[in-house]
Amino acid sequence: AVFSSDGRRVFATHDKGQEFLQLVVIDRASGAMTPIKTGIDWSIEELSLSPDGKSLAFVTLDRGASAFVWNVADADGSHPRRVSTFSPTNDQLRVMAFFDQYAISHGAWSPDSSTLAWHG
Repeated sequence: AVFSSDGRRVFATHDKGQEFLQLVVIDRASGAMTPIKTGIDWSIEELSLSPDGKSLAFVTLDRGASAFVWNVADADGSHPRRVSTFSPTNDQLRVMAFFDQYAISHGAWSPDSSTLAWHG
């Protein structure tokens, strides 16, 4: 899970009633959980909210290409776009498995939210 910069929302993945892990946003005051519809029908393996809170970067698995894919969308899920495919290293797989625990120290975004950085 990743907190919004104001702490009022939590971005997470959820699979209740779904075949794949999907993005959701949880309002901390009400507890309401709202699906974020990106139109991408693959499990979300990792997510990162940009520092300005306007964009989400998330990793999916492209089973046809046997590769992982970085995707970026507006924080509400609109305008999803495929950024790049990659084959993760063993270290990257460890980070992806626990992405929420590494979110602060291994964030994918530049401080000004203009650039997504990764290697692999």
